[in-house]
Amino acid sequence: MKHVRLIVLGFVLLSVTWCGAAENPFNVDCFLGWGQGSYRPGAWTPLEIAISSQLEEPFEGQVVVSVAQDTTHRMEIRQPFVLTPGLPVNMPLVTKIAFGAEQLNLRLINAKGRTCYEQDIGLWDFSRQSMPLTPVKQEDLFIGVVGRSHQFGLLSLTKEVESITRGNRYNNTNHRGIGKVVVEAKLPRMVPWDWTGFTGLDLLVLYDPDWSRFRPEQIRGMTEWVMQGGRLAILLGGQGLPRNALIEALPMRMGALQETLVTPDWLRQWGLSESQETAAVAYPISGRQAGEDTLFATGHIGFGRVGVLGLDPHALGEHQRAHSTDFWMHLLDQMFQDTNNDSGSTEPRRIISRASLTAVVGHGVTRESRQLQRVRERQDQNRSNQDFYNYAPGMEEQSNGKILDYLYAIDEMRPLSIGWVVLLLVLLAILLGPVDYLVLKRLDKLPLTWVTSLGWIVLFTVGAYYGVQALRAGDMQLRTVSLIDAVQDQGSAWNTRICGLFAPKSDEYQLDQLAPNQWFSAVAASSGNWNSYQARSARRTLYCRQINGSNMPTAVPINIWTMQTLTSESRQDTVPIRAQVTVQDDLVTVTVTNQSAGAILNGMVVFGSGRGILVDHVAPGETRTFEGPSRPIRAWKQIATTITRKRGRSLDPADIFTLVGTKGRSQGIADYLRDGAAVVCVQFENEPTPFTVKNKGTCKYHHVQFARLVVFPQKRKSL
Repeated sequence: MKHVRLIVLGFVLLSVTWCGAAENPFNVDCFLGWGQGSYRPGAWTPLEIAISSQLEEPFEGQVVVSVAQDTTHRMEIRQPFVLTPGLPVNMPLVTKIAFGAEQLNLRLINAKGRTCYEQDIGLWDFSRQSMPLTPVKQEDLFIGVVGRSHQFGLLSLTKEVESITRGNRYNNTNHRGIGKVVVEAKLPRMVPWDWTGFTGLDLLVLYDPDWSRFRPEQIRGMTEWVMQGGRLAILLGGQGLPRNALIEALPMRMGALQETLVTPDWLRQWGLSESQETAAVAYPISGRQAGEDTLFATGHIGFGRVGVLGLDPHALGEHQRAHSTDFWMHLLDQMFQDTNNDSGSTEPRRIISRASLTAVVGHGVTRESRQLQRVRERQDQNRSNQDFYNYAPGMEEQSNGKILDYLYAIDEMRPLSIGWVVLLLVLLAILLGPVDYLVLKRLDKLPLTWVTSLGWIVLFTVGAYYGVQALRAGDMQLRTVSLIDAVQDQGSAWNTRICGLFAPKSDEYQLDQLAPNQWFSAVAASSGNWNSYQARSARRTLYCRQINGSNMPTAVPINIWTMQTLTSESRQDTVPIRAQVTVQDDLVTVTVTNQSAGAILNGMVVFGSGRGILVDHVAPGETRTFEGPSRPIRAWKQIATTITRKRGRSLDPADIFTLVGTKGRSQGIADYLRDGAAVVCVQFENEPTPFTVKNKGTCKYHHVQFARLVVFPQKRKSL
């Protein structure tokens, strides 16, 4: 009998397995992050999903990805797809992943909404035996490589170079941290299609990639990422010089491929062996001044910085490989140039001992000395213990928290006073006690005390329910803080905003009149370090549809008397202001045209020297000219006074200029200031909100908007 039961059980298990295989004909692979799964918590992270099936008919459905994006929220992303028999589908997505997120849920649903495939992908292992994702710390230097990542010692930077961060003097942060250099590679076909997929990187290196394998969407994504503040290094080589939008956008031009004599001076400058001149095939950089490096040049694309090297360093000879670390350090030095000025930079700054390297993402690199080796050993030990479970958020997340405090500062969000609770309890006790007794005694109805007591309790329960609603009653509110950055005459601007939607009742809300191509995500206040356990407390879900270069919310569920906070990043075609700056000795003249629907409340013009002049009120559509001698400007601080006075809650522009998504632009502005440009920074009042709430009754709108415009001053000769 026992053997019969085992045989029956075996048939049952076999049938279940066969049925499961028959019901799940899909083969789904998921690739997260860069290289071996490196990602920066809180930043957009690339995610590629490859789907194939054994179906004999086309399948139309959606892929649904859900993962914790911070300590409070989960993001659910949907993207439609059509699967043709025999042809796999690759779906490039991006998402935000919280530090310590336990798993990612992946589903395939058909056109009717039925789940056809589901998989939970583990992301975190507390035993440290298997870590599919590796978080990159804020103090680490994160480099992505496409192309020949294994040539000329690029990967050795992870072992021989340290990243050093020095705090930001404008926000009074003097923290100094030593981190690693993380280098991760991707194949050209797996490069993200959207610019958001690169935002976690500090530097992208295109090392002689096979340009023919890039899709136009990938080229556009890399170009837009650089324009909004990214750093890109291109090393040309045997793959040739392509013709695409990225190459056309470069501020320098490359000549025809030719044999070039590389001088000992050039080799010494780049940290290579200078024993003899070396002949190499290279693309000379045209348009350079006499005596300058004709093999390497840097320049601006929008707010970003790009560097182009016209040769493959591997072609200089195998003997140069021993000096590869010095070569890459010099390249990093060129890509992260010194911004040692008082121009209003709001970024952390890098320092190193051998060569000053203060710049874009607040990092520096240096060869590992004995002292740094000891620091590394201690740091590795800490990371393997306490730091493994904790993550220190960067200045962007701290600035977000301060902006959220401003958005939360409404009467409806204030907690009720304990005095109301005490008053109601005392009143209920009086009614249930002496009042109830005396009234019933006078009426000779004391046996009914249980009925009257129950009545008082019901009355107070109903009164408390509606009384609290009366005390907390209010309209729906949409509060927004925006920052728009642009470079004069480049035809487009970059917009980052944080908004808070207060709900007077529990419901699912929908945003209306949304501009296309926006990247929405939820945002939560952070205080102190993130713990790996906190991601498990994420309960709110933001439902989004990611398609055509955007991530748009489809439903925003909000509980009664709470506020849902969102952030969006986008490129827009309109620039809210135009300006012309003229300098004659110490006299500054600025003409400002307000092209926005809201009035300019105040502002300033600042130069790289830290001096400038203030700007006054400018009505919508009006052009005004301001003139005066330049004077010291306290790094954007003077523009904050009006907000502080009127709103009752301090809103520091230094925090607005370091929101998540604005760091690269802020440092790009600092680079422009160092190169002789000026920045016109203004604050708008009564600016219309960028979107509305659909069909949910009365809504109050409040919008604070700043704009920064990079202009190139005209110098007027003295009389």
